[in-house]
Amino acid sequence: MDSEEAAEIAHQGLVVEERSSIQGLLKRIATLSTDTKVRKLREEIERAFAEGYHSAIVFTQYADTMDYLKEDLAQAFPQVPIGCYSGRGGQIRDQGGYWNDCKKEYIKRKLKDGSIRLLVCTDAAAEGLNFQTCGVVINLDLPWNPMKVEQRIGRIDRIGQVHPTIRVVNFAYEDTVEADVYFALGKRINLFQGIVGKLQPILSRLPQEFERVSLARPEHKEAERQRLISDVEGMVAQAEEGGFDVDEAAGESLDLPELPPPALTLPDIDLALNRDDVRPPGCEWKPLDPGSYSLRLPGITKPVRVTTSADLFDDQFESHDLLSPGGGPLRGDGQYRLCR
Repeated sequence: MDSEEAAEIAHQGLVVEERSSIQGLLKRIATLSTDTKVRKLREEIERAFAEGYHSAIVFTQYADTMDYLKEDLAQAFPQVPIGCYSGRGGQIRDQGGYWNDCKKEYIKRKLKDGSIRLLVCTDAAAEGLNFQTCGVVINLDLPWNPMKVEQRIGRIDRIGQVHPTIRVVNFAYEDTVEADVYFALGKRINLFQGIVGKLQPILSRLPQEFERVSLARPEHKEAERQRLISDVEGMVAQAEEGGFDVDEAAGESLDLPELPPPALTLPDIDLALNRDDVRPPGCEWKPLDPGSYSLRLPGITKPVRVTTSADLFDDQFESHDLLSPGGGPLRGDGQYRLCR
């Protein structure tokens, strides 16, 4: 036979072998019970609701995991309104069980007013979406970069948080490098303390360390895990011995002193916008939606959508500039004072 015939016979043989391997894998998958991590997730959500938390956010690494979780949790909590958010946008499940597409501002507003109690999302929700009304963050998947976990927690751990204590739940399988770093080292070095200070260089190196250990040969993996723990603890000890720690130096000074009331409030500025005799000369102004205006000040090439409402700005920060006392940068075009 020629080379083409030989290649075709070899290909057919590989296809048969591959099909057999896939069928065997599918049979093994069919024997598996419910994912233990997902079962534990349901228990944590139920416990949080029972202890007074009205809503919770569940972060995953991948959109496929999110799609699986949103359906599983919808069945586990049929009376709980559920939404999801990823890079492809947001969805809310209606009473008929259908997922309706929506924008992230809508997701945020619905979580804030209680119309959504459970939000399943990827790291896309950790960028620019603030959920101060939510008191629980659950990390079903732990990314190799701990700074991403800090970003997730920062979605609820911020000014305006309505709960005196927030709850953060991290999941990882035993005997994995993620469990070693996030749990073992987290207890020893307070993993998410001192992000701005002495632990910053250590945390920045962890993604490469995760990759090195995860890709190690099976016979070397345990030794690599132990070496990672030893290396990180050594770096922490070195950081403790010397160097300037801005977190330690700050101490109690992080508490803001009592400040005098502002000379102008947001309602004052809103009133000024609506008075022809107060707006600056050459100012182009037009009311849009309630609390929203089109404004072009001298020196700005095109109108900017602005608001004097802190709540509206919090919901629609991507499309609005906030006019605050003293003025501020409008799309980077300069500093202006609206009221004189």
